Amino acid sequence: MSKLAIVGMGPTWDLYQESDADEFWGINYMWELEGFEPDRVYDMHNLYWYRDSENIEKLVYHWEEWVTQPKDAEFWTVLDYPEVPDCKVYPVRDVIDTLLSDFKRDSDEGYKEIAFFNSSFDYLMAHAIYEHVKGIADHSVIELYGWSMGWMGHQSETEYRYQLPGLTFWTGMALGNGIEVVIDKDVGIFKSRMYTYGGSQMITRQHLEGLKQKMKLTLEKRQADFHNAQGKMEQMRDLVKVNPRNEAYQKSLKSAQMEVNEAFRQMMFAEGGLEMVNHQLNHIDTGEEDQEIQSKFTAIINGEISG
Repeated sequence: MSKLAIVGMGPTWDLYQESDADEFWGINYMWELEGFEPDRVYDMHNLYWYRDSENIEKLVYHWEEWVTQPKDAEFWTVLDYPEVPDCKVYPVRDVIDTLLSDFKRDSDEGYKEIAFFNSSFDYLMAHAIYEHVKGIADHSVIELYGWSMGWMGHQSETEYRYQLPGLTFWTGMALGNGIEVVIDKDVGIFKSRMYTYGGSQMITRQHLEGLKQKMKLTLEKRQADFHNAQGKMEQMRDLVKVNPRNEAYQKSLKSAQMEVNEAFRQMMFAEGGLEMVNHQLNHIDTGEEDQEIQSKFTAIINGEISG
């Protein structure tokens, strides 16, 4: 039985250090992560983007000091780049034909294939499944580290949330092809309660009351931030009136106006959130779950009684 660890760059990436996997795969800038020595690195982007990013020093450095240099790890890419030594081209057409031949979308012209890849994760997971199915490699167990897809509460991660459907789809594909999938212990994905059997999906009044108090405090803070921003802007306006040709003051005034706009937007969000909670309290059934029924659900899941 071969164990593969696929390591992303989310907040829990370093949990791979607890793994005893036989092979480790990473993406993009994984060579920069201290101590990580992957067997494979995949970069599923147009690599010339790094080369041509003249104004972004980090990307040009990546091209010059890693992409175009000999590597200890296998390097998988979307094209065969003559400047990149020993790169391996991702077999995207074979992967689609092998794994997605029965996945179609209806259209006026008939059924059309769905090539469902919306993040680097999808390509890595699909490649592991493909090699397992084709007998190229075992990969009978796949561990996932650092694939939070925005579900860790970090604002900087929210851009990745649209990629979550791909992660869930390809995780299901792995399971369907007889591969055991292990999720890291701290990541937020796949942690929701089991629908119905895992407890009532009903929001209790106690929960909403607590949320209401939090939203009120948030709104008060946002209102204070807005008034503070307004005060700073008025101060800058006074300075500009006295010194109308001072470019630094003009620039600071524009910055202060942007801060006021952002503070107002955040205040409106907080007001909307509080209104929504109040609406739920006033109009939505917030009764308590039936403990007797819930105990039966739990017994069914535990195999103590039949459904």
